[in-house]
Amino acid sequence: MLLVTNNIDSAPILESDYEKLEEMNAETLSISFNVYKTHNDTGYDLIQPNSRIIDVDDNIYVVKQLTNNAYSKSIVATHEYYELIGSTKPLLSEGIRTFNELMLYVVRDTGWTIDSDIDDSAYYTNFGDDNVVSLIQKTINRFNVEMKILPGKRLQFRKTIGRNEDKQYRFKNNIKEISQSIDTSGIRTRIEGFGANNLYYQYTSPLVNNPLFGFIDAEPFRDDSITDIGELQRQVRNALNDTPITNIEASVLDTDGEIGDYVWVIHEEIGLEFQSRIISKRTRRDYDESIVEIGNAKKRTIEDVLIDQKVTVDNNATKAEEDLNKVEQETRQELARLDVSDNEIKLSVQNAEDTLRSEISVTATQIRSEVVDTENRLNSTITQTASSIQLQVNQTNQSVASLQITSNQIQSNVTNLQNSTQSSITQLSNQINLKVDQGGSITDINLTPGNATINATKINLNGAVIVNGSISGSSNISISNSAAIGNALYFGGFMGSVDFIEVSGGDMTFNSFGNFNFSGGTMYSNGLRVLTTADL
Repeated sequence: MLLVTNNIDSAPILESDYEKLEEMNAETLSISFNVYKTHNDTGYDLIQPNSRIIDVDDNIYVVKQLTNNAYSKSIVATHEYYELIGSTKPLLSEGIRTFNELMLYVVRDTGWTIDSDIDDSAYYTNFGDDNVVSLIQKTINRFNVEMKILPGKRLQFRKTIGRNEDKQYRFKNNIKEISQSIDTSGIRTRIEGFGANNLYYQYTSPLVNNPLFGFIDAEPFRDDSITDIGELQRQVRNALNDTPITNIEASVLDTDGEIGDYVWVIHEEIGLEFQSRIISKRTRRDYDESIVEIGNAKKRTIEDVLIDQKVTVDNNATKAEEDLNKVEQETRQELARLDVSDNEIKLSVQNAEDTLRSEISVTATQIRSEVVDTENRLNSTITQTASSIQLQVNQTNQSVASLQITSNQIQSNVTNLQNSTQSSITQLSNQINLKVDQGGSITDINLTPGNATINATKINLNGAVIVNGSISGSSNISISNSAAIGNALYFGGFMGSVDFIEVSGGDMTFNSFGNFNFSGGTMYSNGLRVLTTADL
């Protein structure tokens, strides 16, 4: 269970589709989930942009993405650590600085503390003038150390984060699915390095002797704060990527093992026996369909490629802005915008009157598209996560239609807000439910294996109705036309009654436990008059 707070009030929330994403060196630490509106649900109302979510381990997350409709909310929240992006530090005076000295300077007055066993030092000329998160990342890269976010606003730094306890992920034991990839697209075999005072070093990888690679130059390494040749050599070697990215993704039945742990991946059927480190975990509630990523580097995706291009975009920002203005002047109809940040890519287009707008947002956990027509008060959205796809079309104050798909359920809803009517279809692997509701008057059909239940004030059957089996009930039967009965008609409310009319072999038999009483007018049998009570 999670707890939501706005720093004034707090309340528990019951979430679904929970997923926690962790990556090495705190590149990502986030949670995502859905909540559904119920009566008197205080927690549901407290979930707003920038509200805090507290998990069972006392980690605090900040709501950064919120998709809200009439009946549910989809949330993506990042760890409060990333709020330090909004805190900057001025430049330090140049000199030799220990790792711990730099970290204490970075977290000073932030409320965060450090847990470090690093005793290395380096000469700095211009440390600072950047936000806290960026400075931490630059420092751990410079000293080649690893970090982990701990509850209670603590940062842990070690040469190596994680344990080596011969943990095994074995196919058909605690692994359901497994995939392996090898990426050589980023391989480089030679690099130049430049430090202070014309300090220079060139490093060539042994991989250059492989005829499949040869000489492939990397972007030069430059750091004016490095004055020692030994330090420059170490940094240049670390900057060269001469190792293929070997990556394994495993869908696991448990997530025993922490980020940085050394584990074995064993798939005997394909002869795979591979030991490496857990570099990311995608943990879901009850561990169902949880995924661990094991390898020497994070697997590159199309999002990573686009983010890598951000440097080029930043370097050409002026030209890009000029080109965008030119497009706007030429079209005078639409304005297009592309925003690339560390955790999101967003593309939007709107017309000059700002009555029509479309937007696509891509993050590591979600793809969301939206089209808005403000003039006609219409908007539609498609939200896709790893665990669900949700489609919704909304006409403000009139009607809403939605479709939500998960791995075990499909649900569609149509709501008319003006006449308070709603219909829904819920489909599971073993059940289908159809429901229509108007002001609490509900008609529904429920289908389960071997059973169909219809609840309604009135049921209309038009056309021939064939029933294979028994018909039972306690209501009256009213038929305006003819009724055909197969063999016998029993009276008294149960089969086998002694009072019955039976047709067999061309004969009709009347049977009664008591007397036969005939009353009324004239009665005939085969053309002959029969004496009745009217003749008495």
